[in-house]
Amino acid sequence: MHNEAKQERQDRYNQRLSGTITEHNAEAQFVIIGTAHRPPDWIEDGTQIGYTTNEQRLLLGRVINTTESEVHVDYGEMGSLPLAEGRSVELWSAESHITTILQQSWLLEARRDFSGLDTSTPDHKRLVQNSTRLLETLRNNSSPQITPKHHSQLTSVGRDNLPLNASQQEVVNHVLGMTPGDLYTVVGPPGTGKTEVIAKAAHELANNGERVLVTSHTNIAVDNVIEKLAGDNPHRAVRVGRPEKVSTKAKELMLEKVTDNEAASVSDLLDRVDELKSAIGDHQKRISALEEHKGYLNNEVDNRLQDADREAEINAEIAAEREDLTTLRRELREKWEAAEAGSVRQADIVGATLVRSQLGGLAQVDFDTVIIDEASQISTPMGL
Repeated sequence: MHNEAKQERQDRYNQRLSGTITEHNAEAQFVIIGTAHRPPDWIEDGTQIGYTTNEQRLLLGRVINTTESEVHVDYGEMGSLPLAEGRSVELWSAESHITTILQQSWLLEARRDFSGLDTSTPDHKRLVQNSTRLLETLRNNSSPQITPKHHSQLTSVGRDNLPLNASQQEVVNHVLGMTPGDLYTVVGPPGTGKTEVIAKAAHELANNGERVLVTSHTNIAVDNVIEKLAGDNPHRAVRVGRPEKVSTKAKELMLEKVTDNEAASVSDLLDRVDELKSAIGDHQKRISALEEHKGYLNNEVDNRLQDADREAEINAEIAAEREDLTTLRRELREKWEAAEAGSVRQADIVGATLVRSQLGGLAQVDFDTVIIDEASQISTPMGL
Protein backbone atom coordinates (compact mmCIF):
# COMPACT_ATOMS: atom_id res chain seq x y z
CA MET A 1 0.00 0.00 0.00
CA HIS A 2 2.88 2.34 0.82
CA ASN A 3 4.49 1.69 -2.58
CA GLU A 4 1.14 2.21 -4.33
CA ALA A 5 0.71 5.57 -2.60
CA LYS A 6 4.24 6.50 -3.62
CA GLN A 7 3.48 5.60 -7.24
CA GLU A 8 0.19 7.52 -7.13
CA ARG A 9 2.04 10.59 -5.88
CA GLN A 10 4.48 10.32 -8.80
CA ASP A 11 1.66 9.77 -11.33
CA ARG A 12 -0.22 12.82 -10.12
CA TYR A 13 2.93 14.91 -10.19
CA ASN A 14 3.38 13.83 -13.81
CA GLN A 15 -0.04 15.33 -14.59
CA ARG A 16 1.21 18.83 -15.32
CA LEU A 17 0.40 21.83 -17.49
CA SER A 18 3.19 23.85 -19.09
CA GLY A 19 2.89 27.60 -19.48
CA THR A 20 4.57 30.98 -19.38
CA ILE A 21 3.95 33.87 -17.00
CA THR A 22 2.54 36.56 -19.28
CA GLU A 23 1.54 39.05 -16.56
CA HIS A 24 2.74 39.55 -12.99
CA ASN A 25 0.92 42.10 -10.83
CA ALA A 26 3.20 42.35 -7.80
CA GLU A 27 1.03 44.95 -6.08
CA ALA A 28 -2.19 42.91 -6.29
CA GLN A 29 -0.19 39.65 -6.00
CA PHE A 30 -1.51 37.65 -8.92
CA VAL A 31 -0.09 36.16 -12.11
CA ILE A 32 -1.51 35.26 -15.50
CA ILE A 33 -0.05 32.11 -17.00
CA GLY A 34 -0.47 31.59 -20.72
CA THR A 35 -0.88 27.98 -21.85
CA ALA A 36 -0.68 26.28 -25.23
CA HIS A 37 -3.77 24.18 -24.42
CA ARG A 38 -7.05 24.66 -22.61
CA PRO A 39 -6.48 24.10 -18.84
CA PRO A 40 -7.61 20.59 -17.80
CA ASP A 41 -10.43 19.85 -15.36
CA TRP A 42 -8.13 19.63 -12.33
CA ILE A 43 -7.43 23.37 -12.73
CA GLU A 44 -10.66 25.14 -11.75
CA ASP A 45 -11.77 28.18 -9.77
CA GLY A 46 -10.64 27.98 -6.14
CA THR A 47 -8.21 25.09 -6.70
CA GLN A 48 -4.82 25.24 -4.99
CA ILE A 49 -2.00 24.67 -7.46
CA GLY A 50 1.78 24.48 -7.32
CA TYR A 51 4.41 25.22 -9.92
CA THR A 52 7.83 24.01 -10.95
CA THR A 53 10.43 26.45 -12.29
CA ASN A 54 14.21 26.04 -12.52
CA GLU A 55 13.79 22.63 -10.80
CA GLN A 56 12.12 24.30 -7.79
CA ARG A 57 8.73 22.90 -6.69
CA LEU A 58 6.67 25.51 -4.86
CA LEU A 59 3.06 26.15 -3.89
CA LEU A 60 1.72 28.96 -6.07
CA GLY A 61 -1.78 29.85 -4.86
CA ARG A 62 -5.47 29.62 -5.75
CA VAL A 63 -6.97 29.72 -9.22
CA ILE A 64 -9.12 32.83 -9.76
CA ASN A 65 -10.23 32.20 -13.32
CA THR A 66 -9.40 30.16 -16.42
CA THR A 67 -9.91 30.82 -20.12
CA GLU A 68 -9.14 28.83 -23.26
CA SER A 69 -5.43 29.67 -22.97
CA GLU A 70 -4.81 31.31 -19.57
CA VAL A 71 -4.82 30.59 -15.85
CA HIS A 72 -5.28 33.49 -13.41
CA VAL A 73 -3.73 32.69 -10.00
CA ASP A 74 -3.87 34.61 -6.71
CA TYR A 75 -0.64 34.04 -4.75
CA GLY A 76 -1.42 36.52 -1.95
CA GLU A 77 -1.35 33.82 0.77
CA MET A 78 2.09 32.58 -0.30
CA GLY A 79 4.11 35.78 0.27
CA SER A 80 7.21 36.38 -1.85
CA LEU A 81 7.72 33.95 -4.74
CA PRO A 82 10.25 33.81 -7.61
CA LEU A 83 7.89 35.05 -10.31
CA ALA A 84 8.72 37.06 -13.41
CA GLU A 85 7.04 37.74 -16.73
CA GLY A 86 8.40 35.49 -19.45
CA ARG A 87 9.36 32.70 -17.03
CA SER A 88 8.37 29.17 -18.05
CA VAL A 89 6.51 27.16 -15.42
CA GLU A 90 4.78 23.81 -15.01
CA LEU A 91 1.56 23.80 -13.02
CA TRP A 92 0.40 20.82 -10.92
CA SER A 93 -2.46 20.14 -8.54
CA ALA A 94 -1.42 20.96 -5.00
CA GLU A 95 -4.63 19.39 -3.68
CA SER A 96 -3.82 16.03 -5.27
CA HIS A 97 -0.31 16.40 -3.90
CA ILE A 98 -1.68 17.00 -0.39
CA THR A 99 -3.92 13.93 -0.70
CA THR A 100 -1.08 11.57 -1.55
CA ILE A 101 1.26 13.12 1.02
CA LEU A 102 -1.33 12.57 3.77
CA GLN A 103 -1.70 8.91 2.82
CA GLN A 104 1.99 8.20 2.29
CA SER A 105 2.99 9.92 5.54
CA TRP A 106 0.45 7.93 7.56
CA LEU A 107 1.53 4.65 5.97
CA LEU A 108 5.19 5.43 6.63
CA GLU A 109 4.49 6.07 10.31
CA ALA A 110 2.25 3.00 10.62
CA ARG A 111 4.98 0.76 9.17
CA ARG A 112 7.33 1.79 11.97
CA ASP A 113 4.61 1.74 14.65
CA PHE A 114 4.74 5.55 14.95
CA SER A 115 8.06 5.26 16.79
CA GLY A 116 9.46 8.31 15.00
CA LEU A 117 6.69 10.71 16.03
CA ASP A 118 7.12 13.16 18.89
CA THR A 119 3.98 12.55 20.95
CA SER A 120 4.51 15.62 23.10
CA THR A 121 2.49 17.61 20.56
CA PRO A 122 -1.33 17.24 20.83
CA ASP A 123 -1.73 16.48 17.10
CA HIS A 124 0.81 13.67 17.10
CA LYS A 125 -0.45 12.24 20.38
CA ARG A 126 -4.00 12.02 19.04
CA LEU A 127 -2.79 10.55 15.72
CA VAL A 128 -0.92 7.76 17.50
CA GLN A 129 -3.80 7.00 19.89
CA ASN A 130 -6.44 6.87 17.16
CA SER A 131 -4.28 4.98 14.66
CA THR A 132 -3.11 2.39 17.18
CA ARG A 133 -6.70 1.72 18.21
CA LEU A 134 -7.83 1.38 14.59
CA LEU A 135 -4.99 -0.99 13.72
CA GLU A 136 -5.74 -3.13 16.74
CA THR A 137 -9.35 -3.42 15.57
CA LEU A 138 -8.27 -4.38 12.04
CA ARG A 139 -5.78 -6.98 13.34
CA ASN A 140 -8.36 -8.60 15.60
CA ASN A 141 -9.17 -12.13 14.40
CA SER A 142 -12.73 -12.02 15.71
CA SER A 143 -15.53 -9.79 14.45
CA PRO A 144 -16.29 -6.74 16.59
CA GLN A 145 -19.17 -7.35 18.97
CA ILE A 146 -21.46 -4.35 18.80
CA THR A 147 -24.41 -4.37 21.15
CA PRO A 148 -27.12 -2.41 19.31
CA LYS A 149 -29.54 -0.08 21.02
CA HIS A 150 -33.25 -0.92 20.87
CA HIS A 151 -34.94 2.23 19.61
CA SER A 152 -38.01 1.09 17.69
CA GLN A 153 -39.65 4.42 16.85
CA LEU A 154 -36.88 6.02 14.79
CA THR A 155 -38.04 8.58 12.22
CA SER A 156 -36.23 10.51 9.50
CA VAL A 157 -34.60 13.86 10.16
CA GLY A 158 -36.44 16.92 8.88
CA ARG A 159 -40.00 18.05 8.41
CA ASP A 160 -41.21 14.78 6.82
CA ASN A 161 -40.48 12.86 10.01
CA LEU A 162 -41.19 9.54 8.28
CA PRO A 163 -40.59 6.24 10.12
CA LEU A 164 -37.42 4.37 9.18
CA ASN A 165 -37.89 0.82 7.87
CA ALA A 166 -36.60 -2.22 9.78
CA SER A 167 -33.18 -2.42 8.11
CA GLN A 168 -32.59 1.33 8.47
CA GLN A 169 -33.49 1.16 12.17
CA GLU A 170 -31.13 -1.78 12.60
CA VAL A 171 -28.24 0.23 11.14
CA VAL A 172 -28.92 3.31 13.31
CA ASN A 173 -29.21 1.14 16.44
CA HIS A 174 -25.88 -0.53 15.68
CA VAL A 175 -24.21 2.85 15.14
CA LEU A 176 -25.56 4.05 18.48
CA GLY A 177 -24.21 0.89 20.13
CA MET A 178 -20.63 1.35 18.93
CA THR A 179 -17.76 1.83 21.40
CA PRO A 180 -14.34 3.46 20.85
CA GLY A 181 -12.34 1.55 18.23
CA ASP A 182 -15.35 -0.08 16.58
CA LEU A 183 -15.67 -0.12 12.78
CA TYR A 184 -19.07 -0.71 11.21
CA THR A 185 -19.77 -1.06 7.47
CA VAL A 186 -23.15 -0.33 5.89
CA VAL A 187 -23.78 -1.75 2.41
CA GLY A 188 -26.84 -1.03 0.30
CA PRO A 189 -27.73 -0.37 -3.35
CA PRO A 190 -28.92 3.07 -4.52
CA GLY A 191 -32.34 4.09 -3.27
CA THR A 192 -32.23 2.19 0.02
CA GLY A 193 -31.93 5.35 2.12
CA LYS A 194 -28.27 5.32 3.16
CA THR A 195 -28.12 9.13 3.21
CA GLU A 196 -31.26 9.20 5.36
CA VAL A 197 -29.63 6.75 7.76
CA ILE A 198 -26.41 8.79 7.94
CA ALA A 199 -28.33 11.97 8.78
CA LYS A 200 -30.40 10.17 11.42
CA ALA A 201 -27.36 8.49 12.97
CA ALA A 202 -25.49 11.82 13.14
CA HIS A 203 -28.54 13.46 14.72
CA GLU A 204 -28.96 10.75 17.36
CA LEU A 205 -25.23 10.71 18.17
CA ALA A 206 -25.36 14.49 18.67
CA ASN A 207 -28.38 13.97 20.94
CA ASN A 208 -26.09 11.78 23.06
CA GLY A 209 -23.55 14.58 23.35
CA GLU A 210 -21.16 13.32 20.69
CA ARG A 211 -19.34 15.42 18.12
CA VAL A 212 -19.74 13.88 14.66
CA LEU A 213 -17.78 14.25 11.43
CA VAL A 214 -19.68 13.40 8.24
CA THR A 215 -17.23 13.05 5.37
CA SER A 216 -16.81 11.66 1.86
CA HIS A 217 -14.54 11.99 -1.15
CA THR A 218 -17.09 14.21 -2.97
CA ASN A 219 -18.61 17.54 -2.01
CA ILE A 220 -22.09 16.55 -3.21
CA ALA A 221 -22.23 13.51 -0.89
CA VAL A 222 -21.37 15.74 2.09
CA ASP A 223 -23.92 18.37 1.01
CA ASN A 224 -26.69 15.76 0.70
CA VAL A 225 -26.32 14.80 4.37
CA ILE A 226 -25.79 18.29 5.75
CA GLU A 227 -28.82 19.60 3.85
CA LYS A 228 -31.00 16.95 5.52
CA LEU A 229 -29.93 18.39 8.88
CA ALA A 230 -31.18 21.87 7.91
CA GLY A 231 -34.40 23.46 9.07
CA ASP A 232 -35.62 22.91 12.62
CA ASN A 233 -32.74 20.67 13.72
CA PRO A 234 -31.52 21.92 17.13
CA HIS A 235 -27.92 20.84 16.53
CA ARG A 236 -25.20 23.11 15.19
CA ALA A 237 -24.33 21.62 11.81
CA VAL A 238 -21.45 23.25 9.94
CA ARG A 239 -20.34 22.69 6.36
CA VAL A 240 -16.60 23.18 5.89
CA GLY A 241 -15.06 23.58 2.44
CA ARG A 242 -14.41 25.89 -0.47
CA PRO A 243 -17.29 28.30 -1.15
CA GLU A 244 -17.03 27.43 -4.85
CA LYS A 245 -17.76 23.77 -4.04
CA VAL A 246 -20.46 24.02 -1.36
CA SER A 247 -24.12 23.97 -2.40
CA THR A 248 -26.27 27.05 -1.83
CA LYS A 249 -28.49 25.25 0.67
CA ALA A 250 -25.51 23.96 2.68
CA LYS A 251 -24.00 27.45 2.63
CA GLU A 252 -27.26 28.92 3.92
CA LEU A 253 -27.40 26.32 6.68
CA MET A 254 -23.92 27.22 7.82
CA LEU A 255 -24.65 30.93 7.90
CA GLU A 256 -27.87 30.34 9.82
CA LYS A 257 -25.99 28.40 12.49
CA VAL A 258 -23.07 30.82 12.93
CA THR A 259 -24.76 34.22 12.78
CA ASP A 260 -25.65 35.79 16.11
CA ASN A 261 -27.88 38.75 16.94
CA GLU A 262 -25.00 41.23 16.95
CA ALA A 263 -23.71 40.27 13.53
CA ALA A 264 -25.22 40.99 10.17
CA SER A 265 -28.42 39.11 9.50
CA VAL A 266 -28.36 35.84 7.58
CA SER A 267 -30.11 37.44 4.63
CA ASP A 268 -27.51 40.26 4.55
CA LEU A 269 -24.66 37.75 4.50
CA LEU A 270 -26.31 35.68 1.80
CA ASP A 271 -27.03 38.80 -0.23
CA ARG A 272 -23.37 39.82 -0.01
CA VAL A 273 -22.20 36.36 -1.04
CA ASP A 274 -24.61 36.43 -4.00
CA GLU A 275 -23.43 39.94 -4.91
CA LEU A 276 -19.82 38.78 -4.88
CA LYS A 277 -20.59 35.74 -7.02
CA SER A 278 -22.57 37.87 -9.49
CA ALA A 279 -19.82 40.50 -9.64
CA ILE A 280 -17.21 37.78 -10.22
CA GLY A 281 -19.27 36.43 -13.11
CA ASP A 282 -19.62 39.92 -14.61
CA HIS A 283 -15.88 40.53 -14.41
CA GLN A 284 -15.15 37.18 -16.05
CA LYS A 285 -17.52 38.01 -18.92
CA ARG A 286 -15.97 41.47 -19.42
CA ILE A 287 -12.47 40.00 -19.47
CA SER A 288 -13.54 37.43 -22.08
CA ALA A 289 -15.15 40.15 -24.24
CA LEU A 290 -12.05 42.37 -24.00
CA GLU A 291 -9.76 39.46 -24.88
CA GLU A 292 -11.96 38.65 -27.90
CA HIS A 293 -11.85 42.26 -29.09
CA LYS A 294 -8.08 42.37 -28.61
CA GLY A 295 -7.75 39.19 -30.68
CA TYR A 296 -9.85 40.75 -33.42
CA LEU A 297 -7.52 43.79 -33.56
CA ASN A 298 -4.44 41.57 -33.72
CA ASN A 299 -5.89 39.52 -36.56
CA GLU A 300 -6.60 42.47 -38.87
CA VAL A 301 -5.35 41.60 -42.34
CA ASP A 302 -4.46 45.18 -43.20
CA ASN A 303 -1.97 46.44 -40.59
CA ARG A 304 -3.03 49.99 -41.39
CA LEU A 305 -6.40 49.23 -39.74
CA GLN A 306 -4.78 48.22 -36.45
CA ASP A 307 -5.19 50.70 -33.61
CA ALA A 308 -2.19 50.52 -31.24
CA ASP A 309 -3.72 53.04 -28.86
CA ARG A 310 -6.96 51.05 -28.63
CA GLU A 311 -5.01 47.84 -27.98
CA ALA A 312 -3.15 49.56 -25.13
CA GLU A 313 -6.46 50.75 -23.70
CA ILE A 314 -7.87 47.21 -23.86
CA ASN A 315 -4.78 45.83 -22.10
CA ALA A 316 -5.22 48.40 -19.33
CA GLU A 317 -8.94 47.54 -19.01
CA ILE A 318 -8.16 43.81 -18.82
CA ALA A 319 -5.52 44.42 -16.14
CA ALA A 320 -7.99 46.49 -14.09
CA GLU A 321 -10.71 43.85 -14.43
CA ARG A 322 -8.30 41.13 -13.31
CA GLU A 323 -7.28 43.15 -10.28
CA ASP A 324 -10.93 43.67 -9.31
CA LEU A 325 -11.66 39.98 -9.87
CA THR A 326 -8.78 39.00 -7.57
CA THR A 327 -10.08 41.34 -4.85
CA LEU A 328 -13.62 39.96 -5.12
CA ARG A 329 -12.45 36.35 -4.90
CA ARG A 330 -10.42 37.19 -1.79
CA GLU A 331 -13.39 38.89 -0.13
CA LEU A 332 -15.62 35.88 -0.85
CA ARG A 333 -13.04 33.50 0.63
CA GLU A 334 -12.43 35.71 3.67
CA LYS A 335 -16.13 35.89 4.50
CA TRP A 336 -16.48 32.14 4.20
CA GLU A 337 -13.34 31.34 6.23
CA ALA A 338 -14.34 33.81 8.96
CA ALA A 339 -17.70 32.07 9.32
CA GLU A 340 -15.98 28.70 9.28
CA ALA A 341 -13.39 29.59 11.92
CA GLY A 342 -15.99 31.07 14.23
CA SER A 343 -18.26 28.04 14.13
CA VAL A 344 -16.40 24.77 13.67
CA ARG A 345 -15.31 24.38 17.31
CA GLN A 346 -18.88 24.89 18.56
CA ALA A 347 -20.43 22.52 16.03
CA ASP A 348 -22.13 19.27 16.97
CA ILE A 349 -22.00 17.91 13.41
CA VAL A 350 -19.39 18.89 10.81
CA GLY A 351 -19.52 18.07 7.10
CA ALA A 352 -16.29 18.12 5.06
CA THR A 353 -14.50 16.16 2.38
CA LEU A 354 -11.86 13.68 3.55
CA VAL A 355 -8.90 15.84 2.56
CA ARG A 356 -10.43 19.03 3.98
CA SER A 357 -11.08 17.31 7.31
CA GLN A 358 -7.30 16.98 7.80
CA LEU A 359 -6.39 20.58 6.92
CA GLY A 360 -6.52 23.90 8.75
CA GLY A 361 -8.51 24.38 11.93
CA LEU A 362 -10.62 21.30 11.34
CA ALA A 363 -7.56 19.06 11.77
CA GLN A 364 -7.36 20.27 15.39
CA VAL A 365 -10.91 19.23 16.28
CA ASP A 366 -11.62 15.98 18.13
CA PHE A 367 -14.56 13.89 16.94
CA ASP A 368 -16.28 11.04 18.77
CA THR A 369 -17.68 9.35 15.66
CA VAL A 370 -16.67 9.60 11.99
CA ILE A 371 -19.09 8.62 9.23
CA ILE A 372 -17.57 8.10 5.75
CA ASP A 373 -20.16 8.12 2.98
CA GLU A 374 -19.36 6.26 -0.27
CA ALA A 375 -16.41 4.67 1.53
CA SER A 376 -15.96 2.02 -1.18
CA GLN A 377 -14.84 4.73 -3.60
CA ILE A 378 -11.76 5.78 -1.60
CA SER A 379 -8.42 4.11 -0.94
CA THR A 380 -7.89 2.27 2.34
CA PRO A 381 -5.11 4.59 3.58
CA MET A 382 -7.28 7.60 2.79
CA GLY A 383 -10.08 6.20 4.91
CA LEU A 384 -7.70 5.37 7.74
